[in-house]
Amino acid sequence: MNEHPSAQQLEGLLKGELDVARAAAVVEHLEGCDACLHLAERLWPAVGPLAGEEAIPPLTPEASSAIEDRLLGRIRDAAVGTELAWLATGGLLSVILVLLGSLLTFEGVPAAGRGTIE
Repeated sequence: MNEHPSAQQLEGLLKGELDVARAAAVVEHLEGCDACLHLAERLWPAVGPLAGEEAIPPLTPEASSAIEDRLLGRIRDAAVGTELAWLATGGLLSVILVLLGSLLTFEGVPAAGRGTIE
């Protein structure tokens, strides 16, 4: 797209009313044109998917804190789960190596942990 899209085209993009080819051309233009991107950002509240919807009221400090605590708890739980998975994987690999070591001997030399040669 060589020329700037019109305000109507930007509105059509934001409302999802443009055909695929035209929408792709406008999006490509927006990627390289700060002026048009700024205009689209200004149009968004008036024509975007939440246009005309009642604004979401701000959260109380207590509600915000409770949500933050829940999210941080989930992040900590995920981190602990990941750490446990790594530990379990490492333990499993150790067991496999011990089992393989107990099964394999090379030229009469026992695997580690099987004793000495007599």
